[in-house]
Amino acid sequence: MGTTGDASSSSTEPSETGSESTSGGVELLECVEALLDPALGDEVASVDTQPHRDDFEGSCGGQTAKDVAFQWVAPFTDYFVFDTSGSEFDTALYLLETCTGEELACSDNVQGGVSSRIVRRQEAGEQLVIVVDGETGQDGNAVLNVNPVSCPDSDLEGEDLPGTFTNVAGTDTFSSGCGGGSGLERAFRYTAEDTGLHSFRATSTTFQPIMNLQVGPECGGEDLQCNISNPGEVGGEVIRNLQAGDAVTLIVDSAGGDGEFDLTVDFLAAPCPSAALAGGAALGTITEFPHAMTTSCGNIGEFSNGMVDTFGAATYSWTSPGQAGTNSGCDILVTSGFPAALSLQAGATCSGVEEQCSTTTYDGSIERYVNSLSVGHIPPTDYTITVTQIAELLTAVVDHDFEIEVVCWASV
Repeated sequence: MGTTGDASSSSTEPSETGSESTSGGVELLECVEALLDPALGDEVASVDTQPHRDDFEGSCGGQTAKDVAFQWVAPFTDYFVFDTSGSEFDTALYLLETCTGEELACSDNVQGGVSSRIVRRQEAGEQLVIVVDGETGQDGNAVLNVNPVSCPDSDLEGEDLPGTFTNVAGTDTFSSGCGGGSGLERAFRYTAEDTGLHSFRATSTTFQPIMNLQVGPECGGEDLQCNISNPGEVGGEVIRNLQAGDAVTLIVDSAGGDGEFDLTVDFLAAPCPSAALAGGAALGTITEFPHAMTTSCGNIGEFSNGMVDTFGAATYSWTSPGQAGTNSGCDILVTSGFPAALSLQAGATCSGVEEQCSTTTYDGSIERYVNSLSVGHIPPTDYTITVTQIAELLTAVVDHDFEIEVVCWASV
C-alpha cells in the first residue's frame, strides 16, 4: 500500500517546482501528496480526501470537490489500468502531464457506477500526475489501483506477421455473435501504425477459427464485428478502418477443436466506403468491387487447398434523414442476382460497430435474391452499408448485379 490514512490538509497550490528528491532520484512535485511506491498493485494509495483542498478540476468532473494528486512513474512500457474501485464515494479520476500540464485522460462513473477507470499506454520512465477527485461536492475515503492490462497477454507490436500461434493453452472466456462459447481462444493487441483499412484474418487446418475484433487495448471492449467461415472452411476475417495509434483487441476463438492457426494483419489499399449512397439508391456489379469489407453473417471467400479467393464487397456511406414523428424510420432494401449479405455499421467510415447483418433469400416470383434492414426513429445518423457476396458466383447460374434502395416512412 502507498499513501494511507491521515493525509495532510495543507496541500500546496499546484506547482511545477520540486519540493524534494526521492531515494530513486525522482524529484517530487509540490502539487502531489506522494510518489506512488510501489508503482503497481491494488490499493497503491488510500487516502481521505476530506481534509484536502479543491486544487484541480477535470474535463469529466471534479468541480467543487476536494482532491488529492499523486506522482507516478511507469516501471516499464505497457498499457496500464488506473481505477478507483473500492472508494467510498463517487470519484472522478484524471491524468495530467505535470501539475499544470495537459490533461491526458479523464474518467467518471464507469459503466453506470461511481468508480472511475482509465486505460492508457505509458513508456518506461514516463511520469504522470494522477488526480483522485470527486463528483460535485463529494469527498471521503479514496482508493487508487494501478495495474498493467492482463488481457490480452500478447501484443503484436514487433511481431513478424503472418505468424503461427496455437490455442491449445488458451482460455475459454469469450464468445461472440459468431459463436465460440465453448471453444478455446487467444487474445492479441494490435496498434495501428498507419491510418487506413486493416484486415485481421485467422486461418487453420485443424479447427474452425472465429475472428472477433474489439474496441480498445484490453479484452472486453465493445465488439466491432466477428466473422466465421462456412462449416468445413477454415478462415475468419474482420476488416476495419483504423487511425494511426488506434488499439484494438483480436480474439481468435474456435467453433470447436484446437491447434495451430495462422494470424495475418494486412494493410489494404482499397477505398472504404466505395461511394456515398446518393439519393438513397445505388446500382452495381459486385465483381467490380474489391474485397474491402467483411460481415458477421457472410463468408469471406471461397477456400481451396488452404488458399482463399475473397469475395467483393460494395460499401456505401449513408446518413439517415431523421424522420419526423415517433412512428418513423427507413428500410434498406437490396435485390441481387446472387446470394448476398447486407450489413449496417455505425459511422460512415468503415470503422464502426456492426449493428445489423442479414443474408438474402431467393424470391422465385422475381428470380432475384432479396433482403432488408431497418432503422427506427432516430436523429440524422451516419452509417456504412455493405453488400457482399456469400457464395461463389457461377456465371451460368446467377448474374452479378445488385440494387440498393432506401425507403423512408413516417406517420404522426
